[in-house]
Amino acid sequence: MTEGKSDFYVNLVPGFKHWDMCGSEAILQSRFGIVTNASKQPLAYTPDAQSHTIQGGILAAKNSALLKVCEHRIESEVGLSLKECQ
Repeated sequence: MTEGKSDFYVNLVPGFKHWDMCGSEAILQSRFGIVTNASKQPLAYTPDAQSHTIQGGILAAKNSALLKVCEHRIESEVGLSLKECQ
């Protein structure tokens, strides 16, 4: 996304670790991008968490308006919320 080759990224499968995403999220946010989980909440980096695996999926977009459009398209085509897709 930061190179302008994509506008949206979705991965609803748990398994990414927080350390896999924190740098990418910081770079994307510095360019006005947005990263959330499937519940449309920001990723939480809690140092004393029991697990450092991101369970809620990852959605990333170059801006919040595009994130909403992509979320709506996925949910309307699949007939489920992103959380239910997970």
